[in-house]
Amino acid sequence: MDQMPYAEEHASAGGGAGRGYYSDVLGDFLDSIRKLESEYMSVMRERYGSAGGVPNTPVSHALDGTS
Repeated sequence: MDQMPYAEEHASAGGGAGRGYYSDVLGDFLDSIRKLESEYMSVMRERYGSAGGVPNTPVSHALDGTS
């Protein structure tokens, strides 16, 4: 049997997006999540006040690039 390697087969079928593409998509997704988190925290501070136990910055470090 003369079969094409998996990567070559899918690249020729138009599915050969490079790593840069996926990195960009992931970066855009994480930027959107950070924006939503920031907006959410802002609304919670407005609703409950700064003395209401809502931190000024997110407690989670999952999206800030330090973990």
